[in-house]
Parts: sequence; C-alpha cells; structure tokens
Amino acid sequence: MSDEQNSAWRWFPIASLAALGFVVIVNAGMIYTALHTFPGENVHGGFETSNNYEQVLDTAAQQAALGWNVDAKTDGGYAVLSVTGRDGKPLANPMVHATAHRPLGPSKTTDLVFNADAGAQFRSETALPQAGQWDLTVLVASGADKYTVTRRVLVK
Repeated sequence: MSDEQNSAWRWFPIASLAALGFVVIVNAGMIYTALHTFPGENVHGGFETSNNYEQVLDTAAQQAALGWNVDAKTDGGYAVLSVTGRDGKPLANPMVHATAHRPLGPSKTTDLVFNADAGAQFRSETALPQAGQWDLTVLVASGADKYTVTRRVLVK
C-alpha cells in the first residue's frame, strides 16, 4: 500500500460532506419548526398604519398632553388597573375597557369590563382564562378625552 492510501486526508471529503449534511438537516428542522409554530401577524394593518403615521404621531402627542397614567397588575387572575390624571389623582368618572390577548401562541382576544374599586382602582368583572403573560389594550375615556395604552401583566 502506498502512503497516499494510508493517509488520514483520504477521509476529508467524506467528513466534509457529513458535516455539511448535518448542517442542512438541522436547518431544515428549524425551518419546519418556524413555519409550523408561527402564530401569525403580531400587528394587523401595518401597511395602513405606516401610511397614516402622521395621525399616529398626533394621537400620541394628544395622549401625552393629557398626562394620564394607567398601571396594570393582576390579583387572583383578575386584571386591576390604576387610572390617574396628571396630578396623580383619580379621573372623574372615567369609562374603562380593555381587551386581553396572549403575546405568543394562538390568537385569542378576551374583552374585559371593569368596575370601579376604591379611588382610581378598576377591577375586571371576569378573570383572565389562563395563567401566563397577557397584553391588555386599555381604553380610558373621560368626557371627550380618550387614552389608549397597552400594558403587559402576568397571571400566576
């Protein structure tokens, strides 16, 4: 036998093809998983929103001028909101409504109706249906003023 036939380099082409094959298989698995577990669009109407971006900026400026603050937490699965004005005092008779949806996974929206507790506290009439993270899109209206904000809460 010649030295060329006994050289370790004779395995180099096979090792290279095996490594390349392994990379292709792993990438194919990741592509399959990504395509079969994607829950869908995160934001609906992104193109229309981008075309009306001046309106989005105007709305953000109007809400910032109000100076309202909305804090969210959970208590036993119920959403609890704290709504205050610029001065930190409760707003006068605000209407509070929210929709809750999971940030990941199947798209399911839950409407929440709130009742006023003491002061600036509002508690949802129904509990959120599952433990985990929820995004609350909150609408607060008082008179002609409206304020919309999204807050993330955790149900344990």
